[in-house]
Amino acid sequence: MKYEHAEHDHILIVDDDANHVKTLQAIVRAWGYQVSTADDGTTAVEMVKERPFALILMDVRMAQMSGIEASSGSKHTTRPYPS
Repeated sequence: MKYEHAEHDHILIVDDDANHVKTLQAIVRAWGYQVSTADDGTTAVEMVKERPFALILMDVRMAQMSGIEASSGSKHTTRPYPS
């Protein structure tokens, strides 16, 4: 099944477990999306400051900064996604 999506649809995967990242990355790429990854919440927040993402898949429990903390920090820095 092929999914229709805009070219600029870019998904961020954030997890400190490399196996989870690899699995999610393979699935999301197979759907035709561009993928960026981060292995901690701090890096994810910095990446969100640099560009908008259509979707962020983030682990809740990570060592350096939890997904909850990173979500709280990134929602104040996100720019509107282009139409």
